[in-house]
Amino acid sequence: MNNFDDIFKSADNTAKRTYEPFDKDEWAEMKRIEREFAFNAIDETLEDIKSNPDDYRCFLEVMSNFERYSTGNILLITNQMPDATRLLDSKAISKTEGYVKKGERGIVLLEPGEEYTRDDGSTGVNFKTKKVFDISQTTIKDMGRAEVKYDSRLLLKALINDAPCKFEIVSQVEGDARARYNPKENTIYIQENMRAGDIFRALSQELAHAHLDTGDTTRSDNAYMAYSIAYVLCTKYGIETSDFTFNKITERFADYDTKDIRKELNMIRTVVNDITNDMSKVLDKQRSDKSKDAR
Repeated sequence: MNNFDDIFKSADNTAKRTYEPFDKDEWAEMKRIEREFAFNAIDETLEDIKSNPDDYRCFLEVMSNFERYSTGNILLITNQMPDATRLLDSKAISKTEGYVKKGERGIVLLEPGEEYTRDDGSTGVNFKTKKVFDISQTTIKDMGRAEVKYDSRLLLKALINDAPCKFEIVSQVEGDARARYNPKENTIYIQENMRAGDIFRALSQELAHAHLDTGDTTRSDNAYMAYSIAYVLCTKYGIETSDFTFNKITERFADYDTKDIRKELNMIRTVVNDITNDMSKVLDKQRSDKSKDAR
């Protein structure tokens, strides 16, 4: 007769070998170092963006993948792994059959913790760190995000969905522009007979102006933000971006400190998020309808 007692003795020995007591102080120190790294990395990336057009472009490209992340976390991704496409935490990875590849280092992000009251009575937030991994750092094979190709007509319909302004096709737009937002009439005028890609590039920039228009700013105040928003949208939806250039970024941010730059990046991200959310209502419905038809 078989004796199975040795199974439980083996398991007991394994537990004794692998168990290590949790060191609360060591954990707290590790988290302190991670927080310090994160805040320094954000400031470092802001300084890079201020002085280097390529770094600014890189930040916008990261935003095109992760527009729903906070500006601080987009900066952190830009600093640590700008080529990331899909981020997973340990909990998400554990639900798959994959694992993190040996030697891969996690990407440190920040997430809000408990609120506290400052000495002046205002409310602050304590941030915690969180480590995530890009899917390329794991062995997961079946969760990649397939490249999505959108029909041009559908993409343009999505772009104008729930827009905060009206649209009108005209034979001639003011100046040499292909599209132009008129704040007094709350209307974007669009040059007739253009190709889809040209329409998307021109319209996304003017739509950004419409979103940025608060009545307290001028077109020139918002020009660089609108241009940047158009670049993010074109990158996200596969529209040609070779004509975009950011060589004037050093001039734009010359008198800005990192707080001013971050404020502008926050505004860019907010508008990108608003527009992509409006677009998703159309694009997601199309995907859902196609999925039903395929059943």
